[in-house]
Amino acid sequence: MSGAYIIRKSDGNYIFWDGQDWPQTHPPIEAMGAMGGGMDAPAVAHTGGHGNADTGIGNLITGVPKEGKHGELVYHNEESGNAFYHPIDAAARNLGEFLASKGINANPVELINAAIAKTNEKHPEDNHLQGFYSPEHRKIGVSQYQGPNTRSNRQHYIQHDGKRRKITHYTNYHGEGHHMGTFLDSGAIHFGESLRELLQSEFGLSEKELGEHKNPQSPMNYLFYPHITKEWMSYGRSPAGLEWRNIVTNPSGHRGKSGLAGQNVLIDRMKGAGYDVDRLFDNLHGAAFIDHLPDEFFMLRSKQGKTSSNMERGVLGTVREMLLGASGHPDYVGQALARGNIKQTINFREHPELSQTMLGETPLSTMLADDGMRDQLLQHLQNYGGFMKLFGRTSAGSHHRKLGNAVTELHTSETDENSLGIEGLRSHIGTVKTGKKGAGSNFTMGNMGAVALASGIHPEAGEGEANSRLRHTPIPPELLDKHGIRLKEESRAQAPMIRSVISAIGKYIADSMGHNTEFNVPEQLPTSAVLSGGSGMKLNASGQKVPEHIPYAPLNAPSYVPSTTMNEIAQAASAQDAQSPPAQVAPAQVAPAQDTTQMVRPPMRSMTPEMLTARGNIPDLTDEQIQTILQSPFPGRTYRPSQVQQYRDEMQVLPNTPVQTRLTDYMKSEDRLVKAMESLQMREARLDDDVMRKASSLSIASEHDISTFAKKMGIAPQDIRLIYSSKGDWQRLTKSFGYPEELVKVVKVTFGGE
Repeated sequence: MSGAYIIRKSDGNYIFWDGQDWPQTHPPIEAMGAMGGGMDAPAVAHTGGHGNADTGIGNLITGVPKEGKHGELVYHNEESGNAFYHPIDAAARNLGEFLASKGINANPVELINAAIAKTNEKHPEDNHLQGFYSPEHRKIGVSQYQGPNTRSNRQHYIQHDGKRRKITHYTNYHGEGHHMGTFLDSGAIHFGESLRELLQSEFGLSEKELGEHKNPQSPMNYLFYPHITKEWMSYGRSPAGLEWRNIVTNPSGHRGKSGLAGQNVLIDRMKGAGYDVDRLFDNLHGAAFIDHLPDEFFMLRSKQGKTSSNMERGVLGTVREMLLGASGHPDYVGQALARGNIKQTINFREHPELSQTMLGETPLSTMLADDGMRDQLLQHLQNYGGFMKLFGRTSAGSHHRKLGNAVTELHTSETDENSLGIEGLRSHIGTVKTGKKGAGSNFTMGNMGAVALASGIHPEAGEGEANSRLRHTPIPPELLDKHGIRLKEESRAQAPMIRSVISAIGKYIADSMGHNTEFNVPEQLPTSAVLSGGSGMKLNASGQKVPEHIPYAPLNAPSYVPSTTMNEIAQAASAQDAQSPPAQVAPAQVAPAQDTTQMVRPPMRSMTPEMLTARGNIPDLTDEQIQTILQSPFPGRTYRPSQVQQYRDEMQVLPNTPVQTRLTDYMKSEDRLVKAMESLQMREARLDDDVMRKASSLSIASEHDISTFAKKMGIAPQDIRLIYSSKGDWQRLTKSFGYPEELVKVVKVTFGGE
C-alpha cells in the first residue's frame, strides 16, 4: 500500500520533559523488551530531543508495569509519577472513562475482547487479533498508516526478520521528507469499528451520540479511525499532584513550522494541572486583537475570482446563532447555555459599544435587533478579511489567511537578534476555547496578537487607540501582490467604520461569554518564553528513516497468508472419512477460544411471573446444556467455563428456584418428528397477519441483527437466542418461560424462516 492517505494525521509529537517540550520520533533500543514478559516499553516512554537533539530518539524513561483503574496495563515511573501506555491500554483507559461518564457499568477490557472477537470474524485466522492481555499488543511493531478503514481488509501483522509481528504503531504520512523525517506517529487500534457497533447494540448509544467523538481531539476518536494519537498514551504528574497529558500532537498543516498551536496547547494543559504559568495575557477572546489589524483587513476584496467559499458562506449562520444566543432569543439561548457558549445574556440596545457604533444614522444595536437588517449586514461583512479572521475558519487559500501571512512577513522579516521572536511572544498570549464554533478563530487571532507584540509600539498612536505598529502600518503594494491579495482601493475610506462594526460585534459576543478583550503592546516585552530552556522545536531530521532496532515493514504486499477456508477443511475431512474407518480416539484437548460472549445485557422489559420462574431453572442446567445454547448461532465454537458461568449469572433471575421444567426439553436432536413439528408451526405462523407485520428477515449469525431486533421487541438478545435454539412444541416456550405466543412466532419467523 502506498501513496497519500485520506487521514493526514500529525506533523510531529512533543513531550514535556525537564522543563521543555521535546520532539519525539522513535523509542530507543533500550525500550525493546524493557517491560518484561516479552513486552516492550511503551513507544512514548522516552525523552525525545532531550536525549538526542539530532534524531528525537530519546533516553528510555524507566518504569514498572502496574494495573490501571480500568484493567489496563500502565508503565509507571516511580520517581516522576509519569504514566505511559501501549495503544490498546490507552484505548481501555479512555473507554473506561467514557463508560463512566455515560453512567454505564461495564468492563472496558471485556468490551474490547468482544470487539476483537467481532473483528476476527471479518478476517482469516492468520490475521486474527489476540485477546486483550496478550503480550503481542505490547510489542512495538510499525508500518505505514492504512487509511481510515477500521476493519475490512486491514493487515494486522508485518513480517520482520522472518517473524510475524503485530502492527501496534503507524508512521507519519509524509515520510522522510518531513522536517522530522519518518517518525512513529500514532498507535494502531484495529477493533474500533466493532467496538462502536457494540456500544450501539449493547447500550443503545446512538450514532449521533458517538459521532461527537469523530474528531482528533477526542480520546474516543479510534471508534471511527483506526489509530490513537500519542497524546492519549503519555501522562505527567504536576507539582500539585495532578495528572495531565504531557505529549502534544501538532495538527496537520504545520509541516516544517515552529509548532505554535502545539506549544500553546501544552501551556494550557500545564496551567490546568496547577503549574505556575506566567503569561502576559490570558483568557483573551479573538476580538481583543481586531483593533490591531491594519486597514487592509477592513477593505473590500476585489471581485476578481471567487468572492467566497462554501465555508465562508456558512459563517453568516454561525455568527447569527452566536448573536441571538447572547441576546437571549428563546430559540437560541437554551442551547447556547447548555453548550457553555454564553455566561450571560445582554440586550442588544443595552450594550454600550453596539449602541455607540453608527452605520450612517442607525445604531448598530438597532440593526442587530432587526432580523432583516441583521442578516443583510452579516452577509455584507463576509466580504471583509477582518470579519472572516475573527469568525471564520482559516483555510490555506482564504483571503484572510493571505492577509495574515502578509502582515506576519512584514513585521517579522527584520527582527532584533536579541528579541524573543514570534514563537516565544505567542507563548505569552492565552486565547480562550469556545466550543466547536469560534474556537479555532480565537487561536489564529492570538497569532495576530503575537505579530502586534513583535511589531512594537507605534510612537504616534493616539490615546485609546491600538498602539501597535501592526495597526498603523499599511501593507505595501508589493507585499499585497506577492500574497495574491486584491482589494478595492476606493473602500479604504470606509475601513474605520467597518472596523468599528466588526470590533463592536466581536466584543459583544466576548462579553456574553465573560472573556477578556483588553490587549495592547506593553512598554517592556518579555525576554524569555513561557517554556524556557533548550528548544526541542528546532529539530531538523529530514531524511531520517525508521531505525533498524524498530520492527518495521511497509504495506506493499499482504503480510499474512490467507487461512484455509472452512469448506476446504470440511472437504478434506470428508475425503479422509471416506478412505478410512472411524477410529476410537480420546477426546482432543481444545485450546481456549477467543472470548466471544463478553457482552451479555440484562433483560430490557419487565418479566412475567412465568418467565421469572423459568429463569430460576438456569442454575440447574449443566455446562454442556448452556454450551448448546451459546453455540446455537455459532456452531463449532467452544466457550470457556468462565463464559458459561457469565451466561448463567446474567440469565438467572431467581437463584435456587425449585426446578419444574428443564431447558433441555427444548434442546432435543433435530429428528424427523421435531423437524416436521417445526415446519408445521412455521407455516401456521406465516399465516398470522399480526406476526408477519412484526417479523423481518434477519440472520441469527449476526450479533447486530440480534441486538437490533431485541431492542425492537423489548427483550434481551439472550431471549432471541434461546427461542431460536429451542426446537419442538413452541407452546411449551410460552408455558415454561412465559414468552408470549406471538413473540415466539415472530422470533422464529424472523430468524428461522425457511
